[in-house]
Amino acid sequence: MIQTGKLHTNTKDEVYLRIGDQSRKLTFDERVQLSYDRGDLSWESVLVPEFPLDDLDEDTLERYRATIGTSLTPHQLLLSRRLAEKKDDKIILNRAGILLFSKNPCYWFPRADLRFLRYEGTTAETGPRMNIVKDIRIELNIIKLLDEAFRVVSGQLREFTRLAANGKFETTLEYPVFAWQEAISNAVIHRAYSITGTDIQVKMFNDRLEVESPGKLPGMVRLNNMREIHFSRNPLMARVLTEMKYMRELGEGIDRVILEMEQMGLVPPVFEEFAFMVRVVLRNNLDKRGLKLEESNGVISDSTRLNPRQRKLLALLQKQESISRLEYQRMFYISGPTAKQDIQQLISKNLITKFGRARTTRYKAS
Repeated sequence: MIQTGKLHTNTKDEVYLRIGDQSRKLTFDERVQLSYDRGDLSWESVLVPEFPLDDLDEDTLERYRATIGTSLTPHQLLLSRRLAEKKDDKIILNRAGILLFSKNPCYWFPRADLRFLRYEGTTAETGPRMNIVKDIRIELNIIKLLDEAFRVVSGQLREFTRLAANGKFETTLEYPVFAWQEAISNAVIHRAYSITGTDIQVKMFNDRLEVESPGKLPGMVRLNNMREIHFSRNPLMARVLTEMKYMRELGEGIDRVILEMEQMGLVPPVFEEFAFMVRVVLRNNLDKRGLKLEESNGVISDSTRLNPRQRKLLALLQKQESISRLEYQRMFYISGPTAKQDIQQLISKNLITKFGRARTTRYKAS
């Protein structure tokens, strides 16, 4: 065997991959992908002469300029960040520049999108038992895609209000904000965009959040050294997203995710590599945090089994002294009997206390 670049090739220019005690000959596409993964070739720096400059998202580019505080013109900035080259007085963007600042990157790179899937329950069912309740596909440039992904996921995350040991009500989140945003940011920044058969997928189950990104771990990064070895598959895009605060400083991300999960009483994230994908799994441990998971119907409720109106009322009573039943009705546009039932349940659980008489009756936190 002789070595060409960083791929081991025989005299017939054939490349083999060692799997266990056997070797498998790689196809041309597999050789190219392996070169991208190892950093021998740069997918993101390939120029796209056909891309028209009027397809640039000027708003996003201007936002980038304002963030870093540069006086460079948009075209000068693209050239300085190696997102474009100048040939015969014409500005030509590369793939990184298109993914970052195109109005419609999926036109140029199919499946360069993010798909959010919300499942009812703890498994993904198919056929008659299909349990997908949300299916949202986000097809935007990387910067806007991250903003929209954060908005969508944030809108689906659950909050739980419960009585803490100090006698105060506190809101418990499913996952630390930094943890799930970092998982999504890493998937978008480090995915192998050369793989066009699938997209980034964020899957939310009742007991966990999974983020799957196309591409194996790049360079010398392995599951057992992720916290020590750092390698960017897409360094041009990574620089821009670091400057725009979507990406953390080198070495901070994974360690901080683990720390914040631990501080919330959650198990560490799980990193998995399968087929040609990388998966990050965050578990909410609801059943171990004073919250109950009812798998029979996929409903999650807190230990006091309160509805959303009741939880909001308890949170409100931490800020103001008291409330009347009529005020409660008007707050949620509900009927008198419904308000009465909600309030009686809270009284029976010793969460609020009634005082006053007749029309002067009010309720306060116990």
